[in-house]
Parts: sequence; C-alpha cells; structure tokens
Amino acid sequence: MSNVPAYGDATVAEYAALLMLAVSRKLRQAMRAVDTGKVITAELTGRDLRGRALRLLGAGRIGRHLAGIARVFGLLTHRGLSHCSRAG
Repeated sequence: MSNVPAYGDATVAEYAALLMLAVSRKLRQAMRAVDTGKVITAELTGRDLRGRALRLLGAGRIGRHLAGIARVFGLLTHRGLSHCSRAG
C-alpha cells in the first residue's frame, strides 16, 4: 500500500479494515460451511478485534485513516517501531 499518492485513501484503509474483520470472524470458512450445508458454529467462533494490536507502518493518509477505523473497533495501534497506544 505504498506510493499511492492522493488516490483512494479511504477506500484502501476501509478495504484493509474489511480484510481484518473477515479474518477475525472466519468469514471465508463460514461462507464455505453455509455453501456445503455443514455449519458447525463452534468451529466458526471468531475473535473480537477490541484490545488486539495493529501495527501501522507509516503515518500517511491511508495509515491515519486506518488508525481512525481502528479506534472504532478498540484496536491498539503500533506505529513503526514505537510503543503501543490506543488508536488516535
């Protein structure tokens, strides 16, 4: 996600957030289970994002937008190699 000056800052950040949600909620596995009719909810329990950590490499427009989204989900952010803090 580098060298994308002034193009789709919000779009890229929102897509990154979407991917985090999909992974944390096992969306792909859930969709496959529904398609095959073999839904076992115990195997589809995802993880909350709140309290988890997100490392942001760089503080450009995309990173700042993603940090704002992270704040909504209660993620802890790491920027570069610095210490961890609440997003924002």
